[in-house]
Amino acid sequence: MSASDRYFTMPLALLHSGTSACDVLNAGIHIGQVNAGIGYKEVHKEERFQELLDDAREAAEKQKEPITAPEMNVIAREGSPFNEEECADLWDCALAGWKILGIRGGSREEAVRTWLKLYYPGGVFFRMSLEFVWNAFISAQKAEGRKVDQRDPLSFREFRILAAILSAPLNKRGFCFLGWETIQARACGFHTKALFAAEKDTLPAHCQPLTRSQIRVTCDNLEALGFFARVRYSTGGRGGFSAYSFRHERTGLIEAVKGWSLANKSLRAKTAAHRAADLLAFVKTP
Repeated sequence: MSASDRYFTMPLALLHSGTSACDVLNAGIHIGQVNAGIGYKEVHKEERFQELLDDAREAAEKQKEPITAPEMNVIAREGSPFNEEECADLWDCALAGWKILGIRGGSREEAVRTWLKLYYPGGVFFRMSLEFVWNAFISAQKAEGRKVDQRDPLSFREFRILAAILSAPLNKRGFCFLGWETIQARACGFHTKALFAAEKDTLPAHCQPLTRSQIRVTCDNLEALGFFARVRYSTGGRGGFSAYSFRHERTGLIEAVKGWSLANKSLRAKTAAHRAADLLAFVKTP
């Protein structure tokens, strides 16, 4: 990650948190702010991070933003899995992330509290561009009746589906295969269909399961608008998995899927030949 990276990294489980779409997106912005600082520190180590932190303090002073960390021992005593020093480090990361993402206003203390509230080890994350997140947040505010300047609307349903696709692991060729049921589960904040099935009856109103038709129509619209490339990988007349990619154009994705298919068939043929040879190796000769 560099100081020019403009992405929010958020946990997939965030989607079924809070009580509204605005709650989800506001929390995502806070968490993404802290994660941007954490990511920069991990990549560039302490010296470069301190340089960024100095720049962030200078920028905050010019905008009359608070730059002094609050009493982190209070947060550390509130059931946090982190001690006072670690909480203070998170505050520094929140300030650094504030600078990286160009956020105006907000509270670094609230960002740390939100990060801690929704933190759990081993979580599944997705990474979305700053532009998409802000467009979704403004759309959610507008849906609640607030007067906002809306340029490129992105509905919360579209945001959820983008989060679902972005959270899926990519293969070595830079794309993923997804069916509508997997997208349905991930769009509710669950990275497996089993977890989704166990929890779907307890989901809040703003994160109810999307129907197959809703997913199809929304994916069609997002593809047509150029958010991602998609290729259906099926020999039947309907259904099957589709390949999704935010890295490829459609023609490039088709070639990537073809390459994956040929390599996969070659591996399966080689494995089948090995198993056949195994049987022959142990046949008793008269």
